[in-house]
Amino acid sequence: MCLQTLHDKARALGLGAMYEKHWARGEFRDLFDDRSPDWPDTPVPEKVIDLRAFESAGLPAAELIDNYRETVRRREVGGGGVLERLAPALRVYHDVGYSPSLPKDVRQTAGEQ
Repeated sequence: MCLQTLHDKARALGLGAMYEKHWARGEFRDLFDDRSPDWPDTPVPEKVIDLRAFESAGLPAAELIDNYRETVRRREVGGGGVLERLAPALRVYHDVGYSPSLPKDVRQTAGEQ
């Protein structure tokens, strides 16, 4: 059995265009890095709608976050600080009443149980 890429998974769920939109906007920086120049490309309500759509279709935000972090680590010098850059974006979501699924280490860093 071959491993399925996240993009292939999103396409199989009927969300390929939405995945590609966010990939084109800084490889998901428009969703997960509020200091990125790509962040303002997507209004917060649209970010929440899209993340909820991914989750409803079976692609949890935690999986998107893990993929995003791995991408940043591979492509950027100093990409290890991605967790610190992710936290403010997650606070924006929390402030508008959305709490996406998070990887365990992110939950622990955010002080959640």
